[in-house]
Amino acid sequence: MGGGQGQRRAGVGRTPQQERSSTTRAKVLDAAVDCLLELGHTNTTAALVADRAGVSRGAMQYHFRTKSELVAAAVERLVDRLSAEMHQAAERLRSTSGGDRIAAAIDAWWASSSRPLFVAWLELNVAAHTDPELDSLLGGVRGRLTTVIRQQSLELFGAEPGDKEAALFIEMTLAMLSGLSLARYTGVGVGRGRTRREREILGAWKATAPALL
Repeated sequence: MGGGQGQRRAGVGRTPQQERSSTTRAKVLDAAVDCLLELGHTNTTAALVADRAGVSRGAMQYHFRTKSELVAAAVERLVDRLSAEMHQAAERLRSTSGGDRIAAAIDAWWASSSRPLFVAWLELNVAAHTDPELDSLLGGVRGRLTTVIRQQSLELFGAEPGDKEAALFIEMTLAMLSGLSLARYTGVGVGRGRTRREREILGAWKATAPALL
């Protein structure tokens, strides 16, 4: 069929039961994401997620048999959210160039990496060291997250995929921001006046960045 005829809109052709099942799954995942970000992996329980989602334990277990399966799917949802946020940030910077764009891109990445998402991801990976099932389920998520970060970083900084210098600078920037987030989480290396010191570190990196590129 021509002119786009025959293309189904999202949800068209689904039975009411399939629609309810899809809605339930989405509610459970959103609740799991909220619990992970607010409470961390250890304190996130199936009962809490079900209660927050407003569904029965049986309905939740129909979609996710174990907590590890639920957590892995919730992290996938977080990756989607991160990708969308970075794409939107890149769109806002599309008309910006040179040092201004680099500085704005660094600020955008810091805004993302300093959020509870980083702490939740860190805790999940620590938990995975003693949880083989979680470690296995997170394996695919790690690979996808790495791909998303690389792609979105290039877009955010306005760099071409084959630009080795830009790729190296981006890797250095992400490593620095991750370290700064870790210092905030552990309290190591920053101490009192944390926020002010973070601004000074970011300012120094933004001032150095144009010369490195």
